[in-house]
Amino acid sequence: MDKDETTGMITGLGETDIGVSVQGSVKAVRVFCPRTEKGFVSFLAEGGFAVAGTSPVDVIEGGVYEVSGKVASWNGRPEIKLSSIKTITAETDRISLTASFLEDNLKGCGKVISQLVAEAFTDNILDVLENDPELVADTIQGVSLDNALGFSDQINQEKEFFEKGLSLRLMGLSQSQIKRCIKLGYADIESIEANPYQLFSRRIAGFETCDRIAGEKLPDGVLTERLSAAFSSAVMRLHEAGKSTYILPDACRRETLKLINSGPGPEITAQVFEELYESAVKLSNDNKQTAVYRFENDKCIGCSVSDENARVCSYNYFKAEVTIKRKVAELISAKTVKPSRAVSDSIFDRIALDSGIVLDEVQRDALYLCMYSRLCVITGGPGTGKTTILGLLSDYFKEKGISAVYAAPTGRAAKRLSDSTGCTATTIHRLLGAVVKDDDSEEMFFDRSADSPIDARVIIVDEMSMVDCELFSSLISSVAPESSLILVGDPDQLPSVGCGNVLADLLSCRSVPSVRLTGVHRHDEGGTIASASRMILEGRMPHGNDTDFVIIKTGSDEDAAKSDTGYL
Repeated sequence: MDKDETTGMITGLGETDIGVSVQGSVKAVRVFCPRTEKGFVSFLAEGGFAVAGTSPVDVIEGGVYEVSGKVASWNGRPEIKLSSIKTITAETDRISLTASFLEDNLKGCGKVISQLVAEAFTDNILDVLENDPELVADTIQGVSLDNALGFSDQINQEKEFFEKGLSLRLMGLSQSQIKRCIKLGYADIESIEANPYQLFSRRIAGFETCDRIAGEKLPDGVLTERLSAAFSSAVMRLHEAGKSTYILPDACRRETLKLINSGPGPEITAQVFEELYESAVKLSNDNKQTAVYRFENDKCIGCSVSDENARVCSYNYFKAEVTIKRKVAELISAKTVKPSRAVSDSIFDRIALDSGIVLDEVQRDALYLCMYSRLCVITGGPGTGKTTILGLLSDYFKEKGISAVYAAPTGRAAKRLSDSTGCTATTIHRLLGAVVKDDDSEEMFFDRSADSPIDARVIIVDEMSMVDCELFSSLISSVAPESSLILVGDPDQLPSVGCGNVLADLLSCRSVPSVRLTGVHRHDEGGTIASASRMILEGRMPHGNDTDFVIIKTGSDEDAAKSDTGYL
């Protein structure tokens, strides 16, 4: 890693840095993905490396940020996978913003030429480029008259885009945000200056960016809109921090007040905050950015944020949970014909015996459940036979010619699933046909849906503990009316990165058919891990050995992270 020790600025990363944890300041020179609703950002830093991950702050081109994270490889260049990021300065100069806009939009105008042109003609740059190409060619070394005439033609053909786009870039908007403004018809500069928070309600820019555009003197009549944007942003921050699909109103109130008084915009008094808060929350709900609800007689109803037992969540999570509830109810209420238990046991005992396996009664229960349930969950700790169940089901589906697809949340988990079933398994995203439909917003969509369901009689998903609420909503929505969904996982293993504890919630719902495997069948290498994990869950001290499970005693979490055992 190259680093300026005086400023702390990371100036370069190489292949030897991959896998290493780094910390320092970086300057964003090009934003690939502005901060999404879930907080994801991706940008190119000065020095030629990328930075990506979840961010609590907006990232703008020219801004300087303190970051930490592990270096990985992305698209042929090193990338810092963010573990933390905070703003050092969001200020950037007019020349840098102008240069970045020209580099992004003017064909043949690379980084060096863009910088030279911006420095030479800052105040009336578009007029000079369009109407005086000879001056550009004479002034800028490396630009021929033909090049300058080409610049002039481009601006002349797309004059409105260049004029609006440059003004938006000077406000600090990224290339994709500029395109989205123009595409959606929100590129009127006077209108944005009068109410920059409309960019937030249209999901174009984050709260901090809108606050920075507004400046210290808030435009008249937009205080409620500002407070509403702060509330929506606070809700998403709390989702990300707590990984819960709902938040209590008091936490939202505190985070909103903290956010609105910590940015570049003017502070507001507690009295004004209280007067406008409920109106701001209602505006956020009306814009379908958040939802406020409570349960009354086991029914979910909308309510005021000040009502007793109120809950708050983003609209997307609310919609996902409603979808899951509806589809789960539909699957478990579907009429099915139970096969003979004796026939089921006979079939799977025979298939198991061919593999040298002797099934216990609970494993037979699990396999029988999978024979007829439209939705079922198979769970259990390490070594209890989940992999065995998957392999036997695979053999049965092949024998009977039943179409089945296999998926897991990650590529590594999908590879293990392929090995255990002898069938090709994919990630859930690939199974659903994930695509980035809108290049300007980087939003992900799925080809598979209720209108275009997954083409299989049975869908098997492993490692369900890692599946979050929104992904499961998309998955269960894509189950065809005649298909079955088998979910396998251990709720005590890796949780989802996103919000929601789907597997544990399904297991807690008595109406969802499930079987918990209990017997430990792993007696070869790894058996100690299985028994040790059970002891830990029971609150007992596990026993280590010199092969597959080692106990390391250290004085702190930091010491544990730094310890070198020679086993990894």
